[in-house]
Amino acid sequence: AGGDVRDETVPNLIQLITNTSELHCYTVHKLYRVLLTDISQQPLVQVACWCIGEYGDLLLKGECQETEAVQVIY
Repeated sequence: AGGDVRDETVPNLIQLITNTSELHCYTVHKLYRVLLTDISQQPLVQVACWCIGEYGDLLLKGECQETEAVQVIY
């Protein structure tokens, strides 16, 4: 939806991710890749930044079975 999402969408998505521990690794990897390619969708960037802040350790470990390994530069 790009930048045209309801105000409550960002916190609702963050709550969904928080409550579903099986998604933490997969989500942080996918959102990190999104940020590498496109930062034009502000709500998606907000969710991605929150997830990286919260689950960045999973991103650095590279132990996610569902995604390819990603080279994280910090």
